[in-house]
Amino acid sequence: DGTTTYSVLQTENGCSSEKATLNVIIHKLPTPVISPATVAICEKETQQFSLNTTYASQTWACTPTNYLNSTTIATPTFNSAQTATADDYTISVSVTDNNSCVGTSTASITVNPIPSVTLSSLVSKCKSETTAQTITADIAPSGTTGTGTWTNATGLTEYTAEVIPSNYSAAEQTISYSFSSDKGCDATAVSTKFNVYALPVITLTPSKTAVCK
Repeated sequence: DGTTTYSVLQTENGCSSEKATLNVIIHKLPTPVISPATVAICEKETQQFSLNTTYASQTWACTPTNYLNSTTIATPTFNSAQTATADDYTISVSVTDNNSCVGTSTASITVNPIPSVTLSSLVSKCKSETTAQTITADIAPSGTTGTGTWTNATGLTEYTAEVIPSNYSAAEQTISYSFSSDKGCDATAVSTKFNVYALPVITLTPSKTAVCK
């Protein structure tokens, strides 16, 4: 970055010309900085990117698939709501400053999957039943870890709970479960139902209150 001077003179037949000079201004290449440089979001979320300063123009790109709402504005938005699949994406930008000098930079964005949950079924039982039933939450994608919360059941682990019919009132019971992955992505809460049947009540009504021996 600075000015360089070039000089030249010509000699012919022992005669020298006056010195001619040329000043060349050398501009430093722009060094764009993308913010954020590294970021993670969940599927169906959006993320805006920006530059550290204003440039004459900029051209953005996103690989392997372009989910940017614009490739030319200063603050484009990555929109994973456009069915972006869980993956790692590279955001790149090429900027041109007022001196027509070009600089480039890259950033990365990780789209984490939103987990889905399937609960195992429970068998309806009588109120007198004291044997526990185990209910299991199956999390997809396979291998996803996180925190599970059970409602109206005794949690054994993040993914299993038990119900003992005798601990419930005689009625239809709802077991609910919510899950948040370690990446901060929340699954849609799910629930399942089972019945606790009331025990029959027997009433004896004698036809006579006194009989002969």
